[in-house]
Amino acid sequence: MADEEEHVQNQQEIDELNEHDALHAPADGQAAAHASPVRSAFHLGGIDPPKPLQLKGNLAQNWREWRQVWTSYEIVTRLCDEPDEMHVATFITCIGQRGLRIYNSLPFRDAMEKQTMARVLQLFEEHCIGESNVIYDRYVFNKRDQEQQESFDKYLTVLRELVGRCNFGPIMADELLRDRVVCGVKN
Repeated sequence: MADEEEHVQNQQEIDELNEHDALHAPADGQAAAHASPVRSAFHLGGIDPPKPLQLKGNLAQNWREWRQVWTSYEIVTRLCDEPDEMHVATFITCIGQRGLRIYNSLPFRDAMEKQTMARVLQLFEEHCIGESNVIYDRYVFNKRDQEQQESFDKYLTVLRELVGRCNFGPIMADELLRDRVVCGVKN
């Protein structure tokens, strides 16, 4: 309960800083140079934070794509250089309200773990993707043929996504991808 109250208080402080920035922004368009530290952390170099995680549809795929954008955002904003507390707070802010609900339901062992970015990502990964069945993933990959009216580029993109889940290793994956294209292409 104390963690929820602390999060609400932190969010209120961020909102107040953002309101202050909006009210006191210079008229000449130099707002970014005068932004608060909290605001500039989210818009460093004009980079907007990732959009909230989509929980509808294929959650595993949505998570993989969101995680890729998040990782790029961490690099571009140098968020990785920040303390874990700031890192996790930024993550929570970016992932959206529904993502926050997931965060609050994750099985953290203690309060310290809730502020450890590596653990947060690990638990989100487990929640969104779960355990993969490599045998089934390989079956799906090996049975995937090009569909009617499917372009070659689309077919190749789907195969690359599928082979990435099969844990073949980079050299074997390239060879099996080539073989699957040869066997499954229709046009």
